[in-house]
Amino acid sequence: MIFTSGDGWPDIKVTREAGWDLLHEAAVPLMMEVISQHYPVGGTIIRAMAAKLLPGEVITPHRDAHPSFHNSHRIHIPIKTNARVRFMIDGQPHKLEIGKAYEINNQKTHSVMNKGKEERINFIFDYVPPDLIAPETLTSQEQAKA
Repeated sequence: MIFTSGDGWPDIKVTREAGWDLLHEAAVPLMMEVISQHYPVGGTIIRAMAAKLLPGEVITPHRDAHPSFHNSHRIHIPIKTNARVRFMIDGQPHKLEIGKAYEINNQKTHSVMNKGKEERINFIFDYVPPDLIAPETLTSQEQAKA
């Protein structure tokens, strides 16, 4: 939906991608609600996506190293899951509940496995507070005007 490669951090370009037209009416209010309740407003959403993990698929252990991940808050909101999905963070298993928002520390080693028979879908977005982003970057308020 919304993406940046992070090239040139912190002076980055955030673009609207495939899925924006389809999902922004539901996604923007959800993101704004989470931000207004937990973070300083006026920052920038630099990534937003719906991530599907099919039955039997695994995201291998990794840490997100790009500076944009060090400066943003990675929020996961499960849309669809099953009892056999395991989200591991720093060696600890986590079950994420549908409809709840979770900040994931992607600086720690993390992985996901779906041993269930149904897909897992999480809405994920990265939010950079206003004091950590270049002023030229598209703000979340500007994104919401689409």
